[in-house]
Amino acid sequence: MEVFDEDQVFPDDNGQLVLKYNDWRNGIEISFLNPRFENLHFLDLSHNKISTLPSEICDLSLLKELKLGYNELSSLPEEIGTLL
Repeated sequence: MEVFDEDQVFPDDNGQLVLKYNDWRNGIEISFLNPRFENLHFLDLSHNKISTLPSEICDLSLLKELKLGYNELSSLPEEIGTLL
């Protein structure tokens, strides 16, 4: 399995970021508080074995679409409603 390098992850010019098929059952290995994600509109975290979603994702004020299918989520952060 490839080692995940957070420093190599950037959204495309349209504010889209696809991070599918990672083994993140022990937590997401990326900080969404990094300024390079402030213009993120679309985030695909599907197929990652995620069991908990970090609440900092809820601080992505421009996020319009969040894909979380095929994970192992047991709950969502209370702040998730701020993304509406």
